[in-house]
Amino acid sequence: MKKEGQNSTYQIIQPLLLAGVLALGIFMGFHMNEKTDSPMISQISDQEGTVQIGRVEELLKYIDTKYVDNKDQNELMESAIYAIMDHLDPHSAYISPEQIEAFTESMEGYFNGLGIETIFADDTVGIVKVMADSPADVAGLKQFDQILTIDTSKIAGQKLSYEEIREKLHGNEGSIVLTVKRKEHKDPIEIEVSPTQIFAHTASAGAMLDNETGIIKIEQFTSNTYKEFMESYEQLYEKHQIKNLIIDLRNNPGGFLPEATKILNQLTKDKDKVILYTVGKNGVRREYKTNGKSFFNVDNIAVLVNEESASGAEIIAGTIQDWDRGVIIGRRTYGKGLVQEQYPLSNGGALRLTTSRYYLPSGRNIQKDYSDLDYYDEELERRIENGDIFSEKIDPSDTINLKYTSLQLGRKLKDASGVEPDIFIPADSLDYETTFGKMRYLSLGYVFQKMRNTKGVTSDLISSKAFVDNFISYARKTYPELRNVKITDSEKEKVKSALLSDYRYIISDEDTELSLKSLDDRFVIAAMDYFKNPDLARLSK
Repeated sequence: MKKEGQNSTYQIIQPLLLAGVLALGIFMGFHMNEKTDSPMISQISDQEGTVQIGRVEELLKYIDTKYVDNKDQNELMESAIYAIMDHLDPHSAYISPEQIEAFTESMEGYFNGLGIETIFADDTVGIVKVMADSPADVAGLKQFDQILTIDTSKIAGQKLSYEEIREKLHGNEGSIVLTVKRKEHKDPIEIEVSPTQIFAHTASAGAMLDNETGIIKIEQFTSNTYKEFMESYEQLYEKHQIKNLIIDLRNNPGGFLPEATKILNQLTKDKDKVILYTVGKNGVRREYKTNGKSFFNVDNIAVLVNEESASGAEIIAGTIQDWDRGVIIGRRTYGKGLVQEQYPLSNGGALRLTTSRYYLPSGRNIQKDYSDLDYYDEELERRIENGDIFSEKIDPSDTINLKYTSLQLGRKLKDASGVEPDIFIPADSLDYETTFGKMRYLSLGYVFQKMRNTKGVTSDLISSKAFVDNFISYARKTYPELRNVKITDSEKEKVKSALLSDYRYIISDEDTELSLKSLDDRFVIAAMDYFKNPDLARLSK
């Protein structure tokens, strides 16, 4: 469930735009440092010695007392901090006091809100979904309600940003009054609702794809992910006795390391198998091993990944590949093999500092080169330009990177920037084209409004040529640059699939939606084929 005031269409913005967001959001939680008295400028001491950083304080003091112009000391301090961080790795970060609450919410997997998912359509905020038993649900808010005012502030037609709307929804400690327009009511109605702490669901409820196969999607690894995963796993295993499990880690940016390792513990009955190990500044190796206490046991596992699967997602995929426990399906992952710890600062912010590298059981470290940070940030763009994500390039003479072997079958593994899949699924080039990207951005809002304003909207209507053509006309009006652009038959087919996917998303609960989306998902189809014929993945010496 997404936070109030956050456009739910972010899930469907073209992948190229998402890449920048992903690069900023990738993190690996390790140990949350509990020290609370760490000053921003002080003498830092530990086992490795003492580092004096008073020169920064001295410099700022001279500027404050001698410099000809007045300068804000806090701004200068933050500029200095960001400059220092630019000389470290891409995942060490300074978190300002203004960012700390949102960052903590993201890591912990909760937010303070009403329990609604919203979209901005036709200059109005509409409610796409209401979380069961949430404050919104208890207060009587419903799907398709449109928010006109928040307390005394008018929202509809005001061209406010989602951040501004979110602040209004969360601004009061107590209750807020929403004026909403409901499709079956002539006049607006007022509803009082009190925001509260809500845990975002990061692991799906699970869905059955056939009599033997279940699928669980993990969005990221927060403090609650393992519990949610086990609830889904238990449901699939106890109710359906599944033999095959698909774990969907596509677009998963990572999160808390312990959540990923606990999930791996549940995927094998063996004890003392290395899940991963970390090596820090002093070369001290710390191993994470299985405990042999898995509650369920499935025969076959398939893990779905793509270029935006990172950190904890890569640990699960890479460890399963190293063990030969299952098949990895998709495209080479992001390539993050660094671990961060968080240290509080006296100004209310925090420092997330890379303190070690992690290694997969075979000895692989999948961290891609970050000696040039600009080059690092542009890697996905290069993969698009050179066609890496659109076709599998196999060079029989390329044995330089085949340094490691899997631990059961002895298969050669790449020491590459990320985890290479066993079965490659090419990206669809249309996802990276501007024309389709613009239409995709509009599709959810269009379907939402049609369902809100028109009776009898069905999947057959959504899939009809007339509906698709009407949507394309709407897109051309919204984006004048599309008016003279020819829409190909393949683009129309993809638009139809997108509209149908949005319709299913609106009408379905989480597990039903996951099941419906999987019907025509190339990754899932490849996994189902693998379960019938394991030779497809070349899982042999």
